[in-house]
Amino acid sequence: MLAPTARAQGSFTGKPRYTLEARRGGAVFGIVRLELFPTIAPRAVAYWDSLVAVQFYDSTAFHRVIPGFVIQGGDPNSRRGPRSTWGFGQPNQPNVPAEFSALSHERGILSAARAANINSANSQFFICVAAARSLNGQYTAYGQVRSGMAVVDQIVSAPRDGNDNPFQKIEMFIRRVGSNDTVARVPRLLAPADRAGGQPAQPVLRWRVEADALLHDVQVSTDSTFATGALLLDITLGQLDSSRTLAALPPATTVFWRVRANNGGSVSAWSGAWRFRTGAAAPALLAPANNAGTGLTVTPLLQWAPVAGATSYQVQVSRSPQFRANQIIRDESNLLTPEWQVPSPGLTLGQRVYWRARAVLGTEGGFFADAWNFTPTLPTAVAGDLMAAVALAPAVPNPAGADGTVLAFTLAAPGPAGLTVLDAVGRVVACPLAAPWLAAGGHRATLAPGALAPGVYVVRLEAAGVRRVARLVVE
Repeated sequence: MLAPTARAQGSFTGKPRYTLEARRGGAVFGIVRLELFPTIAPRAVAYWDSLVAVQFYDSTAFHRVIPGFVIQGGDPNSRRGPRSTWGFGQPNQPNVPAEFSALSHERGILSAARAANINSANSQFFICVAAARSLNGQYTAYGQVRSGMAVVDQIVSAPRDGNDNPFQKIEMFIRRVGSNDTVARVPRLLAPADRAGGQPAQPVLRWRVEADALLHDVQVSTDSTFATGALLLDITLGQLDSSRTLAALPPATTVFWRVRANNGGSVSAWSGAWRFRTGAAAPALLAPANNAGTGLTVTPLLQWAPVAGATSYQVQVSRSPQFRANQIIRDESNLLTPEWQVPSPGLTLGQRVYWRARAVLGTEGGFFADAWNFTPTLPTAVAGDLMAAVALAPAVPNPAGADGTVLAFTLAAPGPAGLTVLDAVGRVVACPLAAPWLAAGGHRATLAPGALAPGVYVVRLEAAGVRRVARLVVE
């Protein structure tokens, strides 16, 4: 009997159900109950159903049984043909185009067997006796065992020859017996909470997997209507997935997301759209240098790179890197520039402290930078405030002019000195001066016109073991 063209027994109201009667030596030894997924692989399901309608599968064999992997059958050659032809099919059988999906090949999944050509599936199918995820995205999964896996296990354990063909023929007889019309339930969103602010650049979306859900469609958009042009993510995930980590999002961005479920027989409505907002990017800390332990006063100037769009900054100083409430020494907010001078009486000499800063956009705090630490330990051989040994004047002109920008600084003592320019995230973009030795007194360096792209920069002077920074705008 040749396989018919794909003509189902009738329209599907849900997941069509079947009984597979397994016989050996003419005697029934088990029943396997199956249901198929027309909303996941409609062509494969319609074809299977058309074969069942004409009793195509009756008396065909499970010709391939591999413990820990699959049982395979459905070849018309296995009715009466020589065993050497079982599994090779017949050349005039119609093929069904591939319908690969995110459905994972787990234990009990029914999938279409095929040759090397991905569109060569026809009547043969296999049932996984264990997870076979290496097959995901390469074979058309279109059904599953609802009950009777013990029978499947009995089939896969049958004594077999070197070609994995059971010594004693195991036949199948399949009938359609009804439909599972359970409607897919709308998933419940879990996190980030609706209207949450200050979310990381790569947030993790989480939802609850409802009963029978096999696939989840996930959409993420910058637009509440999820217009095509605004979609950041439009993906289908498998039955094992209940979360998705997003690619890096821009800071201070409002994002909408929603999920719907597919149970193989129906697709749920979309969940209500939740929104969240990413926080401002963490600033790059500049000074004092991380792990600094010499030449620092008890009232140092803390400096960090500016953050685009920031309306203010917050800085915290703590006795420990955990920044617990009882460990924080100072917590300063509403700073209008990316720096803060520790006021008198200052910090304790010899006590290591940790500090961090973040940008604030309106009322929404961004992400704190990873903490740096330093220890105020003034050398007894140095008189006065060592921080006064180096001075960096504001860049002139600022914003940068057509004739270039002059960077002036003063050294109280001779020694090496270097000037670098950093962008808003702390990357060095120019190095106008790197002198192994300079005399005490005033010095200048010039940034040529056009040396920097428009933006906000930090000019950093390093000399005498300390740093000074100044802000530079390029328009």
